[in-house]
Amino acid sequence: MSKTLWKKTLIHGTECLVPDCPDALNWLGKTKLNQGVMIEPRRPRNLQHHKKLFALLKIAIDNWPGDEPTTIEGLLGAIKISGGHYDVVQTKKGAWKIPKSINFESMDQKEFEPFYEHAILVISRVLGVPPEDLEREANYFN
Repeated sequence: MSKTLWKKTLIHGTECLVPDCPDALNWLGKTKLNQGVMIEPRRPRNLQHHKKLFALLKIAIDNWPGDEPTTIEGLLGAIKISGGHYDVVQTKKGAWKIPKSINFESMDQKEFEPFYEHAILVISRVLGVPPEDLEREANYFN
């Protein structure tokens, strides 16, 4: 028997969960009444919070100290690794840290919040700017 994990969005209604898209409604229509189902409950990621992270990264790149150029992707990778959000791959030449994804499927809002706070702290140290000022600036550009 193959195992299928159903990942659809549900909305909490009055004492029940209600499908919020045609796929979920169609799937639920094929389910017998009172039949138990398994779902993977997760709080969806806040899109504005995600956009604010990238506004913060852009601010950092635009104000990066020194002559060495950096990119948003490079800075994001460094923040992932410094925050422990990576996998380790063992090779003949040693261990490599590979940054994990922060996309909406792989990281929910609960996981994203401390990641974002870590990013603010890292960037504030590099730029020599208080975290509150960075937060205010990111809110302005978001």
